[in-house]
Amino acid sequence: MILKSKTKYTLHSAIQDGDIKKVKQLINKDSTLVNSKYKNGTTALSVALKYKNLPIAEILLSN
Repeated sequence: MILKSKTKYTLHSAIQDGDIKKVKQLINKDSTLVNSKYKNGTTALSVALKYKNLPIAEILLSN
């Protein structure tokens, strides 16, 4: 699934910002976000790892 909706890009931004609360809210609202890919082929997990945000990576892995 390639992400195009505004909500799904918000997850990417929340991860970049290190906003754990927002990441959890978005995942609770739509759990498919965790495994979806962005237009450039990256996943939420790869973004979290790129920004060295291990707490968010753990949240993504547990969902």
